[in-house]
Amino acid sequence: MTQTSFDTLTTTRLLQEAGITDSQAEAITFAIKSGLEGELATKIDILNLESKLTQSIAETKIDIFNLESKLTQSIAETNRNVAAVKHQLDKHDERFAMIDKQFVMIDDRFDKMDERFDKMDDRFDKMDDRFDKMDDRFDKMDERLTKQEILLASFKNNFKWMYAFGSAILVILIMLVIPVVMEVFAL
Repeated sequence: MTQTSFDTLTTTRLLQEAGITDSQAEAITFAIKSGLEGELATKIDILNLESKLTQSIAETKIDIFNLESKLTQSIAETNRNVAAVKHQLDKHDERFAMIDKQFVMIDDRFDKMDERFDKMDDRFDKMDDRFDKMDDRFDKMDERLTKQEILLASFKNNFKWMYAFGSAILVILIMLVIPVVMEVFAL
């Protein structure tokens, strides 16, 4: 701010001449001097300050415009990125939908296979029942065969005795018949 000189004696004298008492004139002069020494702004100071403020506002407006421009670009880039991500997510959603369909098909196939396995289990159960029946028949046949083998062994044993007995009788008969035949032919 600009410093201006203040003539206190002249101001006090002028006030006294205007009819103000000495003590009042001195008080008014002191107040004016205090105001001036307190660095009151002059018109030039205010104009300078206004010019600086106008320039600062203009710079701030430029900064705000630049920030808005950068922000607009950033928002546009973010929107493009969001759109790209959304597009990728949509593709993934389509892929997941296809995978879900395939899983449903696989589940259906497994259900059909489970039904087939249940049918096979039923068949195996029936086969097990048949095998059990066959085992029972084989057991009975084994018992019969064992009885037949016992009879056969008994028959073989008896046959040996019968063969031995028959051979002995044949030898006896031959011994008896040969002399008779010899006599008959000798005659």
